Order: sequence, then C-alpha cells, then structure tokens
Amino acid sequence: MRVVLDTNVLVSAHLWKGNEWVVLGLCRRGDLLSVTSPFILSELERVLNQKFKEADGEVSQYITELVTMSDIVIPAGNLSVIDFDPDDDIVLETALVGHADAIITGDSHLLEVRTFKNVDILNARRFLRNIQRDVSKEDGK
Repeated sequence: MRVVLDTNVLVSAHLWKGNEWVVLGLCRRGDLLSVTSPFILSELERVLNQKFKEADGEVSQYITELVTMSDIVIPAGNLSVIDFDPDDDIVLETALVGHADAIITGDSHLLEVRTFKNVDILNARRFLRNIQRDVSKEDGK
C-alpha cells in the first residue's frame, strides 16, 4: 500500500512514539511504501529546525532516511481544492502523482475531505485500525 505521510505525521513520528510512529515503522519495515515530495520534506525540515529546535545533524539524518525509503514525486502545484490552506493542495497532489492509496494526516482541512479521487484521507489512529481490520478479515478467510 502506498501512503503519503503529511508533515504533521512525520513530525509526530520523529518526536513521539504514538500512532504516527507506528505508521512510520510500517514504512521502515517495508509493509507500506511512503510517497513524498520535496515540498513535504522541505516543510518537515523547516518545522523541525524552527519550531522544535532539533539539531541540524539529526534532522538531516531523518530527512535522508525518509528519502531513502520513499518514492519521491514532483507535484506540479496546479491543484486547488483546499481554500483554507493552499499548502494542503500539494499533499493531495503528491498523493495523486504518486498513485497513493491513502494520505495519513492530522490536518483538519484535509481530514474533512475524507476521500479525494480514490485516495483515503485519515489520521494515523484510524488508518491503523482500518489496516488491522483488513488483516483480520484476510486471516479469517
């Protein structure tokens, strides 16, 4: 399954060991394929450096890990769906260009959309619950 991890999910996964960390772990293990874009990676670097005062080396190492394990796509920036936060359009476009099955986010504007052109948009907790349910169904076959 191909997933876009929004910047807020990547920040949470880096700083805390909650549901976002579990989702990132599934990507690290290869159970999920992370799809990202230079915009998401740049925003992540900015947020970690400015808001959380992370050490440059630690941030660079995290970004390098994400680049290594992700399919990097280049959205054109032509999409206009989210009026309240146009930056969210890049996340949607990353998912479309990267043929993602889902966007994992904590962003309320994106979560309100729920599904966009067959891409599910959900938070990490709900995503984990859904894939656990799907695995349980497969085990019951």
